[in-house]
Amino acid sequence: MTKSKVIMVCSWKGGVGKSTVAANLALALAKMNKRVLICDCDFKMRCLDLIMGHQDDMMFNMADVIAGSVGLSKAIVHDSRGKNFWLCGAPSGDVEIDTEDFRKFIAAATDLLATDYIILDTAGTNTESFHMAASVADIALIVANHSPTSIRAAEATAAALGDSKAEPLLVINGFDTNNIAALASGKRSGVIDIIEQTSIRLIGVVPHSYGLQLAQEKGKLYNEVDGDIKCAMSNIAKRIEGIHVPLFQGFRQRKKIKKTM
Repeated sequence: MTKSKVIMVCSWKGGVGKSTVAANLALALAKMNKRVLICDCDFKMRCLDLIMGHQDDMMFNMADVIAGSVGLSKAIVHDSRGKNFWLCGAPSGDVEIDTEDFRKFIAAATDLLATDYIILDTAGTNTESFHMAASVADIALIVANHSPTSIRAAEATAAALGDSKAEPLLVINGFDTNNIAALASGKRSGVIDIIEQTSIRLIGVVPHSYGLQLAQEKGKLYNEVDGDIKCAMSNIAKRIEGIHVPLFQGFRQRKKIKKTM
């Protein structure tokens, strides 16, 4: 069995765009010819099927596989945006999954699909699913935006990883590159401010994209949207692959942004 790298996307603050980051990062890795499975681990507010446009395809989910009701191959949906790109949905309602069973599920998925990456989209609160994901994750991408509450939540999320092997890395999402004046004047937290307040190593900055918001309402991802969002997701995927790229490589406003960091 090959060893898949497991990435959990997390924050104990809802509404910061975890699922958006997770889905688009998974696609960016798939576009690099990686074998990628993304799993919805938000058992209370599952939404990956909606964001990715597969709400009508999800016949079975992770809980069905763990319960032994169906085989894993019936619970995964192929996403045509990548040759080797799959989604496994979350159960709805109050479902309890044992950590050991979850670990076996991850191992079975790695074995069946020979995945390079498994992406786990976690809930926006301190839940059992968060700790289950942390028990298998190699990387914890912690998502924050400009808001002080999300920055504090990111710090708490990193602390909650405790003794897990997951390496915490910060993704600044919804970065307001259109309001350079507010960043320069200190009215909004800049990149350096957020890093200093969270004490988490930065791996990428994702600009605010109204186009992406509209696209995901129709089950579309960054590949169908214009703007810096394409560069942002590609840059993060490359860094995860160990490829060094400058923070704002490809961004149209990178010179202005760097002056406000």
